[in-house]
Amino acid sequence: MANNEQLAAARKGAQALNKWRLENPGIALDLRDAELNGADLEGADLSNSDLRGVSLVGANLCKADVSESNLSIADLSGANLAELVGVMTNFRGTHFTGANLSGAQISGSDFVSAQMNEANLQNAALFSSNLKWTELAGANVTGMHFGRSSMADCDLSQTIGLDGVVHHMYSSIGTDTLLHSLKNADAAARPAILSFFRSTIEPELVEELEVLLSNYG
Repeated sequence: MANNEQLAAARKGAQALNKWRLENPGIALDLRDAELNGADLEGADLSNSDLRGVSLVGANLCKADVSESNLSIADLSGANLAELVGVMTNFRGTHFTGANLSGAQISGSDFVSAQMNEANLQNAALFSSNLKWTELAGANVTGMHFGRSSMADCDLSQTIGLDGVVHHMYSSIGTDTLLHSLKNADAAARPAILSFFRSTIEPELVEELEVLLSNYG
């Protein structure tokens, strides 16, 4: 249950919340299950906080910092998360449907079962993260910086901009993700999906991939 004093500060906005944190150093935020829909928390310091189950639907968290926080099962649908800093953050089961994550720094985070359908991930940085059962239908990943991440049991058949992802390092892509994505994709989407996979895996696996995907052109 959320701390009432902290919740009151958060509802007043980023300035009030940041002031409270400065005046109470060393005390972690506890906003579990809080209702903060539409809140203006641009630039707020929400790092090292317990934000499990918090509802921030349509909220403004542009340039906010949620690094090393627990946002599992939080609802950030439709939120403005542009340039959000969320390094080493628990996003398990978090709802990002329709959220704007453009330019977000969200590396080293856990996105297991996160719902990122229709999210804008353009130019976001997503390194060393866990994407298992992550939903990305309609998500735009054009210009996203990606590498050293694990992707298992995902379906990228409807993900937008896969051929525009910037690959810095290789990642671990499960065979289930390869097959789900290509099986469910229409012919027009397959070239971008193949481009993504061929740029993601290590060179020694390319030949294996080509054989596996030979039926998909």
